[in-house]
Amino acid sequence: MTMIEHYWDELDVPGSKLQMEVKERRYYPIELKQMFARAGMAVGQIWGGTAGNWKRQSIHLDEIEIMLSARKE
Repeated sequence: MTMIEHYWDELDVPGSKLQMEVKERRYYPIELKQMFARAGMAVGQIWGGTAGNWKRQSIHLDEIEIMLSARKE
């Protein structure tokens, strides 16, 4: 699994439709912690959720977004 998604999306813009290429990279929580550590930040908490439905709870398998709190070391 590459954790990379590549697809074309169609957006409605005034008077026409616009084709847009989308490339998304997904990350595991441990990868995010490592990236933050390299940037000099310590991750305090990692929560799961979906935009509009954020709670301070563990990540569930059906959630597509991650929220984390970090502080500069």
